[in-house]
Amino acid sequence: MATAVNPYVAGGPVGGTVAFVGRADELHELARVFDAGHKRIAVLTGTPGTGRSSLLTELAHTLEDRGGLHPVRIDLHNRAWDHLDEVITLVADALGRSLRITEPELGHWAENRFAERWLPLVLERIHEDDRIVFVFEEFPVVYDPRSRQAAGAFLPWFAGLCEQYPDRIRAVFTTDLRLPDQEAVIRRSFPELHRIELGMLDLAAAWGLVRMSHLDRSLQWTNAAVERVLELSGAHPFLTQLLCASVWDRSRHGKAVIPRPEVTGPDVDEAVVDVVDAGTTVFEALWAGLPPACRVVAAAVAWQDDPAPEANRIAELLHTCGVRVVTRVLEHDAPRELRRQGLLRDSATTLAFTVPLVRLWIRARRPLSDVLRDLDHIDPMAERLFQEAERLWQTAAHDGARRDAIAQLDEVLELNPNHAAATELLSVVHERRGDIDTALRYLERLFEAQPARARPKLVRLLLQKAHEEDVPERRVRWYDRVLQVAPGHGEATRERARILEASEDRPAPRPALHRPEPPPPDPEPVPVDPSRVSDVESIRREPPPVEPPRRWSPPSTVRADDDRIDRLYQAGVAALEKGDRDAALIHLGRVASERPTYRETTRHLYRAVHDVDPAYRSKGGVSRQAFGGLAAVTVLLAAGWLISLLPTTTPQTPQVDVQALRVAAPPVAPEPEPEPVVQATAEPAPSAEAPEVGVPSRDRPAESSASLVRKGWIQVEAGSIREAESLFDAAVTRNPRSADAHYSLGYVAEKLGSADTAFIHYCSALHYARAGSEVQRDVSGRLSVLGKTCD
Repeated sequence: MATAVNPYVAGGPVGGTVAFVGRADELHELARVFDAGHKRIAVLTGTPGTGRSSLLTELAHTLEDRGGLHPVRIDLHNRAWDHLDEVITLVADALGRSLRITEPELGHWAENRFAERWLPLVLERIHEDDRIVFVFEEFPVVYDPRSRQAAGAFLPWFAGLCEQYPDRIRAVFTTDLRLPDQEAVIRRSFPELHRIELGMLDLAAAWGLVRMSHLDRSLQWTNAAVERVLELSGAHPFLTQLLCASVWDRSRHGKAVIPRPEVTGPDVDEAVVDVVDAGTTVFEALWAGLPPACRVVAAAVAWQDDPAPEANRIAELLHTCGVRVVTRVLEHDAPRELRRQGLLRDSATTLAFTVPLVRLWIRARRPLSDVLRDLDHIDPMAERLFQEAERLWQTAAHDGARRDAIAQLDEVLELNPNHAAATELLSVVHERRGDIDTALRYLERLFEAQPARARPKLVRLLLQKAHEEDVPERRVRWYDRVLQVAPGHGEATRERARILEASEDRPAPRPALHRPEPPPPDPEPVPVDPSRVSDVESIRREPPPVEPPRRWSPPSTVRADDDRIDRLYQAGVAALEKGDRDAALIHLGRVASERPTYRETTRHLYRAVHDVDPAYRSKGGVSRQAFGGLAAVTVLLAAGWLISLLPTTTPQTPQVDVQALRVAAPPVAPEPEPEPVVQATAEPAPSAEAPEVGVPSRDRPAESSASLVRKGWIQVEAGSIREAESLFDAAVTRNPRSADAHYSLGYVAEKLGSADTAFIHYCSALHYARAGSEVQRDVSGRLSVLGKTCD
């Protein structure tokens, strides 16, 4: 009868069990170091999942069976920054438990008492020829002789202890291969260090590991299936175990009694999905240990259709993925480091992953757009300079400081031409200074590398340039650029079509001849009205009233108002279909405040507020009377909210133009930018009795959360961080479920040095943000900078 126990162990050490295969050569090397010779210290290095813990467990069993060697295993994980006395006390406790000796009370000055009192007492209890083998696991060290922390002081202290008892003490240090300076630091204290590196399993051991289920006859593997496992896992110990365990579980699932089922190649491929999910811990550890440049190169290689692209095409691959300037760090240093860590095969002609499962995990869990954010951190000096320039810009009190910030940002781009944050901030700086053309150049440069990040601000500036043009043909060209950046953009499509339609209605000009013919006389001469203007000008300014003709027709002001209401209605419905409920609420709210019964304004406004279409409710849903009441309340709430967004002082005769629509539209980026109308409008002087920002008063309606967020970002760009913090805090109070408000408050908290507060608000923004939204992506980027995740 086949056993129901999975023979493949994936996750814990397998030393001392039948699941431990291979590594015989490494065990022999360690035993030779401990038996004799001048190399009394060994370092065991490898990447996560290569079996360091399993080898140490097997070593402890081997030493106990041989006799004469007493292993003392000490886990120093997360102990590097403890005081030296605390770590020495931990070593003494482990030694006492291992040799079954009463644990000591070292107290203060533990380093002297351990060497002078405790260790001599321990050595007297064992045979004079026996040796103590200290096994220190996961202990990162630094070279700092003046430090009293364990990371800098433990190695010199332990080196002195080995010199005091040269024939009685041996030691093994385990380090992560991804930390290249660890071996060099250990060699400062132990020059005769013996190094052992754990890599992939050899072919014989890997075949034995896959066919382990043949021992209990629970699963039969064909040769093709074994080869497929090793092809995907690259003989990586942990991933090979995990893939085999997934195949074993799938073979048993849903099959009551099938003696010795046979595994084929397709069965292995079906289990890859389980491995990508179950191996997250090891995959994340491998990814976190890579420098930023290595992450970019690894993602660029992984996202190619060719699993083994040519090495001399690395620059071409990076350009294809969005890297504007390929530096030496990306083209040479990063591939060399990936080969050193064993992620890429040691080949000078191809760029192929040693473990193809890592490539599949990157394609499944690391989108290329997210990885490209690591380009900002490739050059540490450029990143530090950017942080200084950003603080200088935010706190600048005069134009000279702002010019210094621009000069530092330009220097950042000289050090790291791919620094996206510096490019984006330069566009903001130049826009704030009124140089829209320079801001556009920087945004277009950012758009080439990271389109999703640059698109909202780039579209907004292109629309601004289009609105400033008086010549219809030039406006069409700006709208064409908008449609190139954001295909299907609603406003650009409508305005472009309207201008082209108006131009088609005009008579085509006659070709110029040497003797131009006089134009034919009109059949009925009509006097020219000097108040008449072109279609474009009629949108920009309201025509003066004219006397009504004999046959009644709606006056021009009524027609213009109907056109304005219809444009607002169409813009609201289009925004609602795209899922932008905020923009739909602004447009439909304006329609409802003036004409609540216009077409289906009430229905669509109800959809924008409640995200429910009353026309498609189930039979047990809202009744007609209840919907009428809710719709009326919705109209009132939307109108009040809209009034809070409008300026407190409005002209008596409203002007309907494209400029007003652009001002009313919400910011498309998660970080709202200062709107041109805010700079152009003269703010009334604050009185002594003016209410505080964000606090509603009896004489003024309470501002909405979106309005407070927009005002807060204007303060951020002006360098008034504290005022922005007050505005964002009021926005969160106004709408605790606003993702933009939480993100904004977290951003200013991070800039003010409160990382914990920023982390809390970032997690709240991530919770309330829509899936795939720009806010969600920006929050993920800020959390990666902080080195934290929201569980």
